[in-house]
Amino acid sequence: MTASPLSPGVQPVCRAVPVAGMLPMMMRTATDQRWRDWMIALGVRVRHLRELVGLSQEQLARQVGVSQGAISRLEMGRGMNTPLLLALRVYAGLTSAMRGIDPLLLTEDARALIAQLEALQLPAGEAAATQPAASSLLVVPEFEQVVRMCSRVPAVRRAAFVKVVQALASALCGTDEELAGAEDARPT
Repeated sequence: MTASPLSPGVQPVCRAVPVAGMLPMMMRTATDQRWRDWMIALGVRVRHLRELVGLSQEQLARQVGVSQGAISRLEMGRGMNTPLLLALRVYAGLTSAMRGIDPLLLTEDARALIAQLEALQLPAGEAAATQPAASSLLVVPEFEQVVRMCSRVPAVRRAAFVKVVQALASALCGTDEELAGAEDARPT
């Protein structure tokens, strides 16, 4: 009886080459590992910050409205399915507690973390129930309406839309000479 390629001790003649369907799975596994590593690092940071500000898991959980088990899973890096909202609530609570520490005692990284979280404008405490104020992402808030309208115009008609807006702006602003004259006549 001849040995089959699957018999113990028999080496294959060629190496197995991943088939096309395996490549996405291998890439996903690598991506999943990066997310696991990130989640573990996040948990370590949460625990470090929580201990720094002197809160127990239970106290932090009560402060941000989650269970103590959720805090524990987050800190242990076992929260791969932890909703982002939960993580943000925990960070908002920790940031609020860190504001009680003199900024001169904090590292540059800690101050940067606080600044980043404050930039997110996360609700804290009773303020969570209030309606967030609308803020513009553009220098001139009214431009947002124009941008939204332009994005709704089919791509083949956008150039015409822009020309119409330019013509309207020229009509409302006057000619270049009129604008230059108005600037010259302005008191200094």
